[in-house]
Amino acid sequence: MSANLHWVQGNDGMGIIQTWQIGVKRGRTKRIWSLIPFAIWWATWLGKNDCVFNSKEILADDLIAKAKG
Repeated sequence: MSANLHWVQGNDGMGIIQTWQIGVKRGRTKRIWSLIPFAIWWATWLGKNDCVFNSKEILADDLIAKAKG
């Protein structure tokens, strides 16, 4: 299954979002798909804050679970 994504993306947020939206259909799928980069960035931000301010270890599985949530 291919989503027509380029695996080499831009170095900035806008470039990543523009690349991410290539091949997106329409309707609800497009709305959900467009939120995924923001969910990943938000989960990463929360994980970083837990590490820095609460001395917690950042685990990839926890970041994935937060992004999915």
